[in-house]
Amino acid sequence: MTSDSLQSFIFEGHDVRGRLVRLQESIQAIILQHNYPPVIHTILGELLTATVLLSSSFKYDGQLTIQFQSEGPLRMLVAKCNHHLEIRGLAQWDHTATEQMLQETFFFWTFDRDC
Repeated sequence: MTSDSLQSFIFEGHDVRGRLVRLQESIQAIILQHNYPPVIHTILGELLTATVLLSSSFKYDGQLTIQFQSEGPLRMLVAKCNHHLEIRGLAQWDHTATEQMLQETFFFWTFDRDC
């Protein structure tokens, strides 16, 4: 039994629908191929999960890619998901950066709306 799952739901009689996704096995396979610090495990896992949620919402034949780039300590995050919901992910970072520096870089990407 796989520890990855995608479950759609709808509340009948209400305008509420959604999806639950669990990617434990897939994310672990990606992360174990690299020597990522724990903060990148978390950030890349969240990005891969978001990519699967978005990809599962569209009917298409192809690949959805989400990419972040920076000149800071967390230089790049890439998450890809194809129409079969197969995922790939990659992170590039300054290996001398502390966990806090990496976390602050991602926080800046996520919440700074001035750019």
